[in-house]
Amino acid sequence: MDAAETVNAGAEKAKAAAETLKPTVDQFATAANAAFKDGVEKALSAITEANTHSKKNLEAVAASVSAAARGAETLGAQAVAYSKTAFETQVNAAKALAAAKTPQELFELQSAFAKSAFETYVGELGRFSEAFAASVKDSLKPINARVTDVMGVLQATRCASPPERARQYGPDREVRAFSYVRGRSRASAMSKIDARLAELGIELPRPNAPVANYVPFVRQGEFVHISGQVSLDAGGGIRGVVGEDVDLETARKAARLCGLSLIAQMKAACEDDLDRVRRVVKLGGFVQAGPGFFEIPQVLNGASDLMVEVFGETGRHARSAVGVYRLPLNFAVEVDAVVALS
Repeated sequence: MDAAETVNAGAEKAKAAAETLKPTVDQFATAANAAFKDGVEKALSAITEANTHSKKNLEAVAASVSAAARGAETLGAQAVAYSKTAFETQVNAAKALAAAKTPQELFELQSAFAKSAFETYVGELGRFSEAFAASVKDSLKPINARVTDVMGVLQATRCASPPERARQYGPDREVRAFSYVRGRSRASAMSKIDARLAELGIELPRPNAPVANYVPFVRQGEFVHISGQVSLDAGGGIRGVVGEDVDLETARKAARLCGLSLIAQMKAACEDDLDRVRRVVKLGGFVQAGPGFFEIPQVLNGASDLMVEVFGETGRHARSAVGVYRLPLNFAVEVDAVVALS
């Protein structure tokens, strides 16, 4: 049975229930039937114009109306009055849901409708009989089930690859849908890598802004190329010539600062979900070294060790370690990276 047939069947049952009531209710029953007829016409019009998502929404509303009508068969005038109010609310909700164009808008509208319906149910519970309360609960089940379905769609979208998200929502909606789901993910659960950072007592810095004509990172396919990150921190960073102004241990700390900034850029590149880092492919390290300093690899271990601490085996990488005469702004160390994302 399609949505229109379901709504019509619900209207007929409500009409039969009204006929069994006292004569004083007859006038109201007539008005209620007129409202039902008007509502059915509007719902049918909405179904014609709806997309795939909104059709399912309207079907859920129709099932809810049918359940309410079944309950109305055993209830008095108060129950019929509430059924009329509930139906009008559901028709208005159906029109709003039919106009939803994105998963985010769809979910927000359904959440607001479910919340409103539940609050109304709680208010009526004290006034009507136990049988009526059960009827209202049954009428809400299709709407609640639809909200659950949408939650599943959004969760599936979170796991989809960028091309798959583009196929689902179109290129103009991909970024918005994906960002919304990521936002929900961050609010509801901490990623494994975020949990690992917290366990290590690491707080990532803000991603460094470019200081010249370049961008912080470029994504090409599954690979992200991250621009060189210098040994900067909130206190100004570690600067100077390693082997003259800066000793080996301090230089290692400088390389670790570069590594922290690289992870901050990775997080920005994968929309705050570091679990998407499939492999730290390569680090390129540069040390501003004095003429008699040769422990360049040991300095860069400060960044390399950090990658393994945070990402485990995924953080093991290829590397180049180069001693240079000068680095920008007299920073002691600079490290760039190539990372593969899922």
